[in-house]
Amino acid sequence: SSATSGVGILYQGVMRDVQVYSYGMNRVNDNTCRLYNCHFYSSNERNYILSGGVKCYDCVFESDANYGVHVGNNDNELHNCIGRSSASGGIYCLSGNLYNCTGTSTASLGIQLAGADAKAYNCVGGSPSGSIYGFYLSSTSKAFNCTAISSGSYAVRIHTDGTFKNGTVISEWNDAGGHGIVVSTTTSAGFEVTDNAIEVANASANGLKATVASSYGKWANNTFKGM
Repeated sequence: SSATSGVGILYQGVMRDVQVYSYGMNRVNDNTCRLYNCHFYSSNERNYILSGGVKCYDCVFESDANYGVHVGNNDNELHNCIGRSSASGGIYCLSGNLYNCTGTSTASLGIQLAGADAKAYNCVGGSPSGSIYGFYLSSTSKAFNCTAISSGSYAVRIHTDGTFKNGTVISEWNDAGGHGIVVSTTTSAGFEVTDNAIEVANASANGLKATVASSYGKWANNTFKGM
């Protein structure tokens, strides 16, 4: 284990069973890095997977000031990892692939897929404080076989042209605004919401709600409960 008051930078190689606690940013900065069963914590910044090609297995990333983990390159991979934050999103993925990961936050959203090359497979995004969404997809990001849960907002927000497919969507917020999935904007690329089980707690909420009029999008084979 190690502790630092500045920036913890991991340059290269294989790391197993390592614990890193930092006041500043913990940054993985070389594409040869392979992390196994490691634990990263920052009290005042984020844990940042910066370089392409980094692969993380069974790791935990935590922050009390920023994202639990920021995944920043399209050939990064996280497998069976956890991102937790008490101040921002649990997992922020600008580009890269998440497999069987969990993102939670007590102040913000669970998992944000923010870029065109961000993808999540069999992941869970949950916001136990209920302040924001379980999943937030923007650009043409994609989530497959994922679970989104929120107890204080809608469970999934799609901003522009994201795909949420074969998933489970649960909004536990007993309010008319506690929708399952909300699509806020689209472009000609179009969004996709297909083959999901969508559940809401309030009968006046919508399973799927589009807040803008658009002819771009596909929704089919979804099941709805609670509305």
